[in-house]
Amino acid sequence: MQICLEQPHYILLFMELVLIVLLRFLWMLVPMST
Repeated sequence: MQICLEQPHYILLFMELVLIVLLRFLWMLVPMST
């Protein structure tokens, strides 16, 4: 039962981390291309 409750929390954290990394990567790429 605890694992089922904790899983979504980890997924949300992972998604947030990936989103931040992607945004930072894009932010670094945009100035280089222009």
